[in-house]
Amino acid sequence: MKNVEHPRILHVFDGFRVGGTELRTCNIINFLGKGFGHVIISNSGNLDAASLIKTDTDVDYIHPETPRTPFPLSIARICRMLRSINADLMIAYEWGAIDWVLANCMVRSRPMIMTVEGFEDSELFVQKRKRLMLRRLLYQRCDRVVVCSRTLYRLAMDEWQLRPPRLLHIPNGVDCSRFTPANRVQSQTREVRLGIVASLIKLKNHIKLLRCLKEVSDCPPFSLHIAGDGPELDNLRRFCNESGLAHRVHFLGHVQDTNEFLKQLDIFCLSSITEQMPMAVLEAMATGLPVVSTDVGDVKLMVSEKNRPFIVPSNDDTLYAQALKELIGNGLLRKDLGSANRRKCLDLYDEQLMFKRYEELYISCISSGN
Repeated sequence: MKNVEHPRILHVFDGFRVGGTELRTCNIINFLGKGFGHVIISNSGNLDAASLIKTDTDVDYIHPETPRTPFPLSIARICRMLRSINADLMIAYEWGAIDWVLANCMVRSRPMIMTVEGFEDSELFVQKRKRLMLRRLLYQRCDRVVVCSRTLYRLAMDEWQLRPPRLLHIPNGVDCSRFTPANRVQSQTREVRLGIVASLIKLKNHIKLLRCLKEVSDCPPFSLHIAGDGPELDNLRRFCNESGLAHRVHFLGHVQDTNEFLKQLDIFCLSSITEQMPMAVLEAMATGLPVVSTDVGDVKLMVSEKNRPFIVPSNDDTLYAQALKELIGNGLLRKDLGSANRRKCLDLYDEQLMFKRYEELYISCISSGN
């Protein structure tokens, strides 16, 4: 049994860009503080997320500067790097780090955790056969495989043939002290503000939300505020102009402070084709908002029981439009659902709970490592 006073963790990313996985990792590193050291590898060389880590934290950054070489030469190079890196635990993030998982299986100089958040666009609905075979082979060699959603947990059991304790579900968490409810005046005459935070890409399916809004009468008055940017912007603007929605839909681009944005809303909307455990929904719940969403990933499990009737099948525009109509027209119901969502978020999804689970996981793997 190891007793490491200042353990070092090796984090392997395909790219350490600013995204959901990287943001959570930075927050965990900041929570762990000076008791841990870290080595972060970015295969692509992107280190944009490094700015999110506190400056007094013990972190080294490595970018494999030599161009990627074909298999198996790349594995031999990674094995040499692993032998030279002083770390007590390796964490690989997503498929882009799978070559490091294979190399660590060969070197086996430290325990290993695989973190899975979802899939690349090419595998959103069907896994590639070769990747599926590798996942089944290599994930069985990891000390733990961590997934953020119950949806992924079931898939890992069915498709990758993993079982607990090797397979572990740690839900995402949100800073409930930062995302707090605003004092919203409920009135039948005040404009009801709907909002969505999501990249403007086809998978987020904003066009569905716009289609359904066409079916909602203007009593009481409402508006939709879209935070995010992406390649679908022109198509969405065109739809709004052609369907008569342009006067009530506002495109805000990238919003840095989603806390202030959410506080201005009465209803949070999500219309995605696919999700796992979206952080935007957790942030909306912490802000005390009701949620209208397609039934994707863990969304129906995430929201309060009272809110679940407003999480509808992704292929049913009629039910989605009905959910919007009911909430737009009922201020007391909005307040009731929002309060229930806030309570559930505090009980189950506060980020401090998530931090402690990860800390316990890291210490356990390091202590029991070979």
